[in-house]
Amino acid sequence: MQTPIHTIVRKNPYASPSWLVYHGSIWIGSAHSIHIAQTAADITARHAHGINPSNCGGQYLIDNVYTDMTTRGFHEYWTPAPLLPQKSQEQIAA
Repeated sequence: MQTPIHTIVRKNPYASPSWLVYHGSIWIGSAHSIHIAQTAADITARHAHGINPSNCGGQYLIDNVYTDMTTRGFHEYWTPAPLLPQKSQEQIAA
């Protein structure tokens, strides 16, 4: 049986915005307040559990959480995680 992946909020006192939202090992983004971070964590959990886990990658979560946060009017207080460059077919084949 597969271990469930949890969405968590962590405090980073050395950065601003300082509230970080993770889904497992995927960094979703950061917020300026705990309230905004908890809202993003709730949205992340809803998106993560509403889709087939094999299709639920970092790009999907970051994009959809950012869209939902913008729709709710929190775009000024939410910073999505930067995306890692996707590997080209040549890099995958190597």
